[in-house]
Amino acid sequence: MGRLLYLVHRIPYPPNKGDKIRSFNVLKALAKDHDVVLGCFVDDPADLEHVDVLHQYCQDVFVRSIDPKRRKVAALHGLLTGEALSIAFYSDAAFQRWVTNQIDGGVDAAILFSAAMARFVPQESFETLPIWMDFVDLDSDKWQQYAEAQNGLMRRVYEREAARLLDFERTIAGNAHMSSFVTDDEVALFKDRSGLESNRVTAVHNGVDLEYFTPRDAALSSHQIVFTGAMDYQANVDAVTWFVSEVFGLIRAAQPAARFTIVGSKPTPSVKALSQVEGVDVTGFVEDIRDNIAGASVCVAPMRIARGVQNKVLEAMAMGKPVVATQAGYEGIRAVPGQDLLVESDAEAFAQAVLSLMTSPGKAHEMGRSARHAMERGYAWQAALGPLTDFARALG
Repeated sequence: MGRLLYLVHRIPYPPNKGDKIRSFNVLKALAKDHDVVLGCFVDDPADLEHVDVLHQYCQDVFVRSIDPKRRKVAALHGLLTGEALSIAFYSDAAFQRWVTNQIDGGVDAAILFSAAMARFVPQESFETLPIWMDFVDLDSDKWQQYAEAQNGLMRRVYEREAARLLDFERTIAGNAHMSSFVTDDEVALFKDRSGLESNRVTAVHNGVDLEYFTPRDAALSSHQIVFTGAMDYQANVDAVTWFVSEVFGLIRAAQPAARFTIVGSKPTPSVKALSQVEGVDVTGFVEDIRDNIAGASVCVAPMRIARGVQNKVLEAMAMGKPVVATQAGYEGIRAVPGQDLLVESDAEAFAQAVLSLMTSPGKAHEMGRSARHAMERGYAWQAALGPLTDFARALG
């Protein structure tokens, strides 16, 4: 049984955010056949109560608490060093010492989750230690998308971040034994942007827990539209803001009883303010998002800024719910538009797609059934993580 070093930028439990869902399922898969030593950061004090759970999967766990507000200020040092700010954000001497001690003490391989974790692995270790770099998303492109939505100074800051991150991603992918992104499209985009044509960059797709997210009986409302996600994440904030301001009014004009429920932890002030709009509800944190999904007639993913796969779409589809997504929300999902879900990016077309499902229960039911079948065909976590677990298993 090999000894694996697993570094994650955010504690992988509880799996209540997109990145944590993936990192936790990677951890579970690795722990089946290997001794895992886990190093991670905690940016939410409430997550500290879950550290003991990780010992069920790990030989050793090292956790460093960070204050995101203070780290953002400290990350500005990257402006002087030329480092990407989101990499400088994780500068931490104690974490560095722990990683160095683990490598010096002997590990058979390292799995790095998110680009920032690569900063803790010495250059010489990339030459001597099998390392898998799971970038997950192409973060440099995400920052470029942010830049395109800004003006003035913030646009220049975001463009700088995109360029510095791409340089960092290119260097790490060039040195790692293998690197992965969550979709084939992201792999192709990275190779195009970086100029790195390598067979050591591949896709490791996201999965969905098909036993946890399964169809269930619920008091279904024919007028209930649901969005799920962490509501302090900029892409989600942008998505619900656009939906309420550009789409929801069109739906309410045709169906005055329609309601839109935004489900997710830590809603920003701008998200909370959306509850002042007639028909809009903001729940904040809920214990079990499946209750909200089960009661929806339609789930939506009106993303305009997105990278990788939207877990919210996979989860709703796994529960047999009809989904309407923008092209950005649909990106990377192996499903058939018009059969397994509806895909529209224009506000009016998006509204009409939602209305077509709300007013046709039979169509909505059939699409939900097809969505569940699509998830069963290709989204079990064990199959999705195959390339990564095969890499670890080959180490012995």
